[in-house]
Amino acid sequence: MVMEDKRLKPCDQKPLQEAEETPVRKAKRKMSSEIKEMKRLRKSFKEMTESVNKLQETLLMQSVKEKETTPEVKEYKCIYESKEPFVKHHKDRTLFIRGFDPCRSMDDVKTALRKHLGSCGVITRVFVPTECKTGATVGYAFVDMQSDEGVKKALTYSGTSFGGWNLDVAMAKGRLEFTGLTNRRGCERCFVIVRQRIVGEFIATNGGRCLKFP
Repeated sequence: MVMEDKRLKPCDQKPLQEAEETPVRKAKRKMSSEIKEMKRLRKSFKEMTESVNKLQETLLMQSVKEKETTPEVKEYKCIYESKEPFVKHHKDRTLFIRGFDPCRSMDDVKTALRKHLGSCGVITRVFVPTECKTGATVGYAFVDMQSDEGVKKALTYSGTSFGGWNLDVAMAKGRLEFTGLTNRRGCERCFVIVRQRIVGEFIATNGGRCLKFP
């Protein structure tokens, strides 16, 4: 008669811990794992926040240094952005004026010249070239008269006293200042604006053939 082996097989044996683990213990173990993960995330978030704050402080310091070392750029108006330099005029009626205080403002010089030469006839334009970025006058001006008689009379004012200075009145035609506004540095926009004006005038007058002077 054969005796049966009633011993439990190894596969049927379960660890004591697994056999005794209850739902409560499972929940506690899961909660403990979640708490650890939350602490890790909090630590990572804190480290990230500190890094961001340091980066912001560094950028702020760099911005302050750049403002201290970079010169302030002031807004200015290019002299050629006004229509005055491009007003059509008769070359034989344009006077070249110098001999006035260069420290006076452009508007002051224009007003004073109109008053000083007003008795000579109708003045159609007074143009006082200035430096674009500083507004300082360059020491000469142009006055357009409406008639030839006004030009002749204005020429007689050369040598007269003008604000404590001796005024010099001459014909502008043929002078370098009249064609190129010498004795001034200009700005970055001068060349671009003048070129655009010349091209526009060339197109509008069909290559200069339709250009008319008053």
